[in-house]
Amino acid sequence: DAAAWGAWWAARRDAWTPPGPAPEGAAGGAPGTPAAGGDRAGARPDPHRTVTRLAAPTAGGRTIYGEVESSAVVFVVDVSYSMRVKLLVGDGQTPTRLEYVQQALAAAIEEQLDDADRFEVIAFADGVRPWAGKLVKATTANKRKALTFVRGLAPDTGTNVHDALEAAWRVPDVDTIYFLTDGNPTQGKRTVTDEILAAARGWDAGRGVRVHTVAFLIGDPTPFQVVEDKGMAARFLRALADQTGGRFTLFDGS
Repeated sequence: DAAAWGAWWAARRDAWTPPGPAPEGAAGGAPGTPAAGGDRAGARPDPHRTVTRLAAPTAGGRTIYGEVESSAVVFVVDVSYSMRVKLLVGDGQTPTRLEYVQQALAAAIEEQLDDADRFEVIAFADGVRPWAGKLVKATTANKRKALTFVRGLAPDTGTNVHDALEAAWRVPDVDTIYFLTDGNPTQGKRTVTDEILAAARGWDAGRGVRVHTVAFLIGDPTPFQVVEDKGMAARFLRALADQTGGRFTLFDGS
């Protein structure tokens, strides 16, 4: 709202500069290059990134997730019907959106988390499906169980953005959420994006949780009779990342 924005701007306007084009290889540059993180209270270099040509998932799932720097992280992934849309990956493969995300998420969990980290995975479509219901240590045994959960996900109906985000914020001690979706809210307690952003401000009061958002809108939805308002989805996810000090990544293209 205006008062909250005014307070935010008053604290940051002296140090703020308009974002410019990123150099090749930096965030916003070459496809698959992870965006840099940063201190939430300070400057965040190039927090927005757009990918139009999809490469095969890089080591550790960094094509989507970049560097996972948190030790208390919740991964939230959309498994709605539109995640069936097919992709053309640079190596000639044609996975679905969900298959590609499953591969990247599994790699991020397996390769980037260690015993000192804690994590949770939440899938959502019309409903919300947590894996553990809390943060668990990233032991070999727990990661193996999480990978079984991730690889067993299948597309369903609906896009319950509000309830999925609420469930992620309810996880005790979480400090970072990775939120990936390919659509706009269609179900849940709230489906108006401004209302969801307002709810997120309430959930985050006194918490300081950072949300890195991923708009996974790449691929041609026409054969699946899916109608997508990519602009609305991107605007909402960018706003959510901005208000929590997170990164926004847009995957867009046929």
